Amino acid sequence: MLVVSDTTPIISLMKMNQLPLLHRLFEVVHIPFAVFKELTDNPKYQEEIIVLQASDYIQIDNVEDVEKVKLIRQTGLDAGESEAIVLAKQLSADILLIDEAKGRMVAAQHGLQIMGTIGILLQSFKSGFLSRQEIVGCIYSLRRHHRRISEKLFLDLMIEIDRIDSNS
Repeated sequence: MLVVSDTTPIISLMKMNQLPLLHRLFEVVHIPFAVFKELTDNPKYQEEIIVLQASDYIQIDNVEDVEKVKLIRQTGLDAGESEAIVLAKQLSADILLIDEAKGRMVAAQHGLQIMGTIGILLQSFKSGFLSRQEIVGCIYSLRRHHRRISEKLFLDLMIEIDRIDSNS
């Protein structure tokens, strides 16, 4: 399965100490250079940079169609989101990992299958990599790190996990 990621899912997984889930779920995750820059240029993310550099399953790729990136940027998306969408199309990715609502909308308009951080947690539960209790801990960790997860999204996730559990 070929997967491309935007910045936010990677940061969120790092904040939860769950970045290796990407490797367990997808083996390799591709990111465009703009996402790499967003992840490594911020002095607030020094610890995360070390984790990222040790993650050999994250591959940095160059976007070929810079004009397409410019067009997508005109929708108001940042460089990382725009390049991630173009790279996903360029590589014919099966999934684009992206959290921001506007980015998800633009990605869907380009025919891309999308998954966010919550989807990664749900898939990790389905695959047996995380328990219900671990997922609750992950959500609280995100909230402690000021990552916004609405109560509705959290409840929807718990309902889906309970549904899966009851069907097992």
